[in-house]
Amino acid sequence: MVEIVQAKATVTLFKVSELRDKRPGDKSLSSCPEFYSRISQADIPKASEAFNKGNPKVAEQGMNEADSCEHGFSGSSPLTDYNKYVHGVAAVAAAIARTLLSYSVNAIGNQ
Repeated sequence: MVEIVQAKATVTLFKVSELRDKRPGDKSLSSCPEFYSRISQADIPKASEAFNKGNPKVAEQGMNEADSCEHGFSGSSPLTDYNKYVHGVAAVAAAIARTLLSYSVNAIGNQ
């Protein structure tokens, strides 16, 4: 699941770059590259490592940041579909992390 978020974040980052080339004066696009770079370079690796190490709480924290780009626009955004998809997939990954955390807490409590 984390890999899907990574792939869609990368596609969105390319789309942002394309839009910035077409609309160089659009200040609303200025924060999106930083946001998606942070997702790709920091949040995704952190979440992936946490899943692999069996630490779903850290994985959930890493995945929950995927919703800021859209807020930089007043009104509709040319990235709405991309932002919604990344947010949705990240929300599913976070839900999986929460479920794993709940399962691990319950398993420890039942020992």
